[in-house]
Amino acid sequence: MQTIKESLAKARKALGSSPLYLKSERENEVQMLEHAVKRVESLVNKDRLDTVEQEALTKRKKEEVEKRKQGKGQWFLKKGEITLI
Repeated sequence: MQTIKESLAKARKALGSSPLYLKSERENEVQMLEHAVKRVESLVNKDRLDTVEQEALTKRKKEEVEKRKQGKGQWFLKKGEITLI
């Protein structure tokens, strides 16, 4: 992600000093790099959220196993009951 951001910074700098006949080409390059940065950030955020969700589910399952060992009856998590807040 850092490499893409550096490339975007260089492309923006080149856009400001580019001649008119190259301006549209450089603008397209900047837009493409901005889109790539957003896509990578989105993937990173999704991975982070997936990790948090998985940790929450694992914690909940461990708690249920401990409660069952203490004599609680079986209970299963429904798909609609997953909340992270």
